[in-house]
Amino acid sequence: MDSAAKLARLPGFTAGKAILWGGLVAGTLDAADGVIALATQGLNPIQVLQYIASGALGPSAFQGGLATAGLGALFHFLIALAAAAVFVVASGKIPVLRTRAVVLGLLYGAAVYFFMNDLVLPALRGGFHALPSWLVSKRSDWTRAVCRPAHRALRTESAMIGANLRNATAVLVHAAWADASSWSRVVATLQQKGLQVVSVQIPLTSLTDDVAAVRRALAKLEGPVVLAGHSYGGAVITSAGGGHAAVKALVYIAAMAPDEGETVGQLLHRAPTHAAAPQLIPDEEGLLWMSAEGFANAVAPESPAQETAIMRATQKPISIKCLGETTAYQAWREKPSWFLGAERDRMISPDTQRFMAQRAHSTIRALPVDHSR
Repeated sequence: MDSAAKLARLPGFTAGKAILWGGLVAGTLDAADGVIALATQGLNPIQVLQYIASGALGPSAFQGGLATAGLGALFHFLIALAAAAVFVVASGKIPVLRTRAVVLGLLYGAAVYFFMNDLVLPALRGGFHALPSWLVSKRSDWTRAVCRPAHRALRTESAMIGANLRNATAVLVHAAWADASSWSRVVATLQQKGLQVVSVQIPLTSLTDDVAAVRRALAKLEGPVVLAGHSYGGAVITSAGGGHAAVKALVYIAAMAPDEGETVGQLLHRAPTHAAAPQLIPDEEGLLWMSAEGFANAVAPESPAQETAIMRATQKPISIKCLGETTAYQAWREKPSWFLGAERDRMISPDTQRFMAQRAHSTIRALPVDHSR
């Protein structure tokens, strides 16, 4: 047996190869993931370290500076060592792991990386999410959700909201067949809590027109803004809040949160419609009106008859154009968001609401209520 073969049989040499190809590969993929984030998300080097740490710590890695990043890096190093130890033990039992250490170690390291970052760690943090992409992991979504501009330190959603709540303005966007006064009870509650509130009157003539109305309202405000939308209003805030520095968070209330290339109409028909959902047909001017039965049986079936009668009498029709336009921005990709789902909704399927909320990685709360309660 030549010296190279003898060297290859030494336990230390096998362990070294295992660490190199098992543990180091996982770390290298982490580093590559960070480089991708640096290029695509506009992060500075310190934020890249926090980004890498978020594989272990989740969004909480985006606070605490280098100390938090170092803790996350240490955690990842321990995972790599544990992975290498498994490889070493297995190589003593399975000869092919010794003879094919390079190839199998590469595969093993990649498997450890994806398994830990996209299955185990997300589960420990509160449940499984969407399947990982092959280039940028789940952490890109956290980065988009938690990042402020790249030149500023990253902070968690709760820290950001808590610091700005006292001087924030809540900008509310109403649904179809409604107007700004539909938020009257919410406005009173928020004002009692010391918040500034603006309820925007959108024309419902097209998604572009509605977004422009919200942006005009935003232009008159100073300080941080929380955008909230109900039903169709969710599509409006999705586009209006994108790329706007003052908008710090989004709140969807049984609302639409379309992605790039999606329309409100497509999302409405993503899941089977409720049996009580109204059949809407545009009039000769392309406007959609809600019938008295539609208000009573689908829009607000849990509201008193007097309230639904007022909704019918004061309704503002929505143009069919609003349902067929795509959003210019997807603000939930760059802002933290919260989603209040209506479990007894007859207008927007609860399944579709969960789909949109999970896709946006929103903080989700579901209540046993109808579309308007």
